[in-house]
This record gives sequence, C-alpha cells and structure tokens, in this order.
Amino acid sequence: MGEVDPAFIQYLQHRPKFSTIQPEDIPVIDISPITNHTASDPCSIGGLVKEIRNASKEWGFFQLSNHAVPLTLRQNIEKASRLFFAQNLEEKRKVLKQRGLKNFSSKIKLVLFYSTAILHALTLTLLMALVDTRTLVWSNDAYESVEHRVVVNSEKERFSIPFFYLSHETEVKPLEKLINEQNP
Repeated sequence: MGEVDPAFIQYLQHRPKFSTIQPEDIPVIDISPITNHTASDPCSIGGLVKEIRNASKEWGFFQLSNHAVPLTLRQNIEKASRLFFAQNLEEKRKVLKQRGLKNFSSKIKLVLFYSTAILHALTLTLLMALVDTRTLVWSNDAYESVEHRVVVNSEKERFSIPFFYLSHETEVKPLEKLINEQNP
C-alpha cells in the first residue's frame, strides 16, 4: 500500500466523531412514488415531499431507496470510474482541460477515488442526495448545506461519483414566497 498524502489527513480536532452519528440514523427516503410511473397518488407524493423537506432541514442529506437506477448502469459507471483512475496522472489531467470544465475544475479540487488506507473502516454503499449551496439559497436558509467527508476503508477502495447540474449563467436567489419579515 502506498502512503497517504498528508493533505488528506485531517487535524485531530476536525476528525469525525463516529459515536455522534450512527448509519442507521441517516434518513432513508423511498422515492418510489415518483419512480413508479403507475403510481400517481398525490397523497404519496405529498408525503414524499414532506419527508424530503424534513430530511433537508434536519440533516442536509438523505439516502434514496427505490430510486430505479438500474444495477447495470451503476456497474457501468463504476467500471468507467475504475478505468479512468487506473490511468496515469497526465491522462487524467487532460479531462480538466476540456471545454466546459475549465471554470468548474479550476474552482474546486475533487478527489473521487479513495485508495485503501489504514483508517477507520466505517463505510456505507448507498445513493445519497445532499443539499447543496444553491438549495440553501433557494430555501432562504431553511435547508442546511451539510459539511460532509469520506471515511476511507482499509480493505477496499471506494468511489464517490457526484453529479452536478450547473448553469453558470443562472442567478441563484431565494424563492420569493420564502422571503418575509422573519426571513429577509
């Protein structure tokens, strides 16, 4: 096993306290009311909206169940990720130079592949939805943009495969109906 770059080792005071959040406490939301096209019950969709709102307010993220993302698609995405990260650094850097990624890739540094390391092995395999900063703004601070981090498994590499739907030209501001005297 190779060494872990010191840039990825957190100071003691910033390391997660594993006793504070248990995996079973993370909200799990069944989104089948919107993925099951035969079910169009407004009550079930209304209940789903309430669950998402509560999880977004209280946690800032939640796990999706019954998401209808086919296993073969997830496997193909993982396979493509493995092939990408197996390349040398020069080949991977070519992706950052692609048109359309310049503004995005120059602002943040994403490490999407975590090789094995001798660290605490608390990991979950799941599909998560995180409240991002845009949602924080749209909701006029009602929904929390959560700080999150990855715990590396000592026996198996892991992949984070984020999807961002960006429009750099769009002005992001709170929804008008969420602005009032208590929430300017």
